[in-house]
Order: sequence, then C-alpha cells, then structure tokens
Amino acid sequence: MAPTTRLERACFPPWDSLGLSNLFMRNSDISVLPEVPALPANYCLRSCGAPRASLADSVELQQGIADCLSAAFGIQHGAWTVDRIPKEFLLQTEVKKTFVIEHTDPLSGRKTVAGTASARIMPERFPGSGYLHWVGVHPEHQGHRFGMILSLAVLHEFR
Repeated sequence: MAPTTRLERACFPPWDSLGLSNLFMRNSDISVLPEVPALPANYCLRSCGAPRASLADSVELQQGIADCLSAAFGIQHGAWTVDRIPKEFLLQTEVKKTFVIEHTDPLSGRKTVAGTASARIMPERFPGSGYLHWVGVHPEHQGHRFGMILSLAVLHEFR
C-alpha cells in the first residue's frame, strides 16, 4: 500500500519583487509518485535551461514561454518578455530545471509552448525543500491536464 501524504497549505506574506502573496502546499513524502502520463498527439514534454554556462535554448523558445505565461497569468504578475525568461528561469541558479510542453501544429510544423513549470530550490529560505515555480498553461491548450503533467515532472525532478 502506498504511503499517505498530508498536504499542508499556508499563505505567506508577499516576498517577491511584485509584492504578491504566495500559496505553498507541502508534501512531505514524494518517494512514491505516479508516472508522468503520455501526452496527446503533437505535444511533447521537454526540459530546458541546463547547462547554465551556455544558454542553448533559442530566443523562439524563450518567447514561447513568455507568450504562454502572459496568456496564462495576464499582466497581474508583470509583463512576460523574452528578456525576463532567462533572468527568472533559465539562468537563475535557484531554478533546477524548467519544463515545457510544446505543441507542433500538424499542418504548418510551427511549435508553440502550451505550458511550463519549473523546479526551484531556495535552501536558505526553505531548507530541504523545493517548489513548483510558475506553473502555467496557455488557455488554448487547457483541458488536457497539462498542469498536472508539468507538476508531476517537477516532482520527479525533486526525487
């Protein structure tokens, strides 16, 4: 029988540069996780942002992540631009890995970012813990459980 886990929820006061409050849920045991499910046709899950020394991720991918987060969150979290993505995700030492779900249009072959999530660690603030960072799914791609799939990918990264 799989161990049961207790999720703890806490709202912390604003600590980020935008003064937004954050919701944290704590899962004390991620040793047993379901596998990351298969994606529908024309979608793929991949990670980006490592190694940090050479940013191999394209400007197009960075723009795709910015577009996805802009559509998912609007402007309440500040403007998502191609310049902000490396600073917040790809070059940030606290971010272990950023995952994206890419959609390839079957007619044009054009790739777009359908969703994204990152694995972030802040040992001085949250010792021995990591957290899901900026989980967002573009509204045009919602309804496929991509938020759950991205969250599971991050949790597997923390194991």
